[in-house]
Amino acid sequence: MSRMFSFLADILTQIYNFWPSYGGSIIIFTLIFMVIMTPVTLRQTKSMLAMQRLAPETKKLRQKHGNDRDKLNREMMALYQANNVNPLGGCLPILFQSPVFLGLFYVVRGLTRRVGDLGLAVGDSVTRGSAEITVFADRTYNPEWVDQNADLYQDLTNTTTMSSFGLDLSQSPSSALGEGFVTGLPYLFLVLIVGVSSWLQQKQIQGRSLNTMNPQQAAMMKIIPFMLPVFSFAFPTALIFYFITSNVFRVGQQMFITKRFYGDNKEEGKVVVPTAKEMEEREKENLKNSNSQKGSGNHGSRRPVANPPKKRKKKPLPAETAKKGKVAERKEPSARPHSKRVTPKKETEQDAPGSRRRKKKRKEK
Repeated sequence: MSRMFSFLADILTQIYNFWPSYGGSIIIFTLIFMVIMTPVTLRQTKSMLAMQRLAPETKKLRQKHGNDRDKLNREMMALYQANNVNPLGGCLPILFQSPVFLGLFYVVRGLTRRVGDLGLAVGDSVTRGSAEITVFADRTYNPEWVDQNADLYQDLTNTTTMSSFGLDLSQSPSSALGEGFVTGLPYLFLVLIVGVSSWLQQKQIQGRSLNTMNPQQAAMMKIIPFMLPVFSFAFPTALIFYFITSNVFRVGQQMFITKRFYGDNKEEGKVVVPTAKEMEEREKENLKNSNSQKGSGNHGSRRPVANPPKKRKKKPLPAETAKKGKVAERKEPSARPHSKRVTPKKETEQDAPGSRRRKKKRKEK
């Protein structure tokens, strides 16, 4: 993530070189990435509309095959394939956008970091005497993720106020109100713009999908517009400039989406319901593909043996049979030789004439 933050900070420094204004650089910086993310947002909208068109058919399938999970999954996948719909198409763009907007948030917030972020009570009181503690707002900035050789870094490290459009972007609305109501009034006006733009954006989305939204989701849509202004009240004003720019851009973007996909010129595709014959053909094709994949592997899905036994070499055929068409003559098996008797004879058995045992008996006599 640090590499991505440094990359975004480099883009911000290049914008600052073109327009040396803290607030103006943040506005252009936000607009560039909102424009880049527009195709991803449009694709997400198309995927959501396609899923809404298939909602009645998917509801029928759940009622019909609710007890058979495997059958339901096969029917659902066949329905998605017949209509060229990716069920994950609405989630993937969100996963792609989240790291980018998270990086924008941290880079903009990192501009307002001052020297000694540990705080006066924790950091300076340990390393300095109590009489030498300075006011935190009088310290210079130590911007995070910004190249130290950039003009943006040099300007921030040589000033104690991040002034732009008559406001201190490093100051939060809550701290500005602490100095006085008149001082904090412009900051409160920025928070009000954040709340109004968030409300307009959610109102546009809620008006389009009122029929397909469940009660819990509708309640959340009513609460979300009030959450961002509450957070903005404690954030630095530099982040409020980021929130206002992104919200105003999204309001215009939602107006285009409503006119393009929900207006009179909207594209309405027919829902294709696969027949039983098509389902059987698709299942046969999937089965054939799975069998071919198993056949191409090593005994299906079994893992190969670590130390397989060596194959025995076949004995070469005799010279007579090496020639093509000649059959070797079959040899009769030879008789098995019998072993000689080595156990001594019993006393009852008579000795053969001239045997060693008979000669030994004669000598003993």
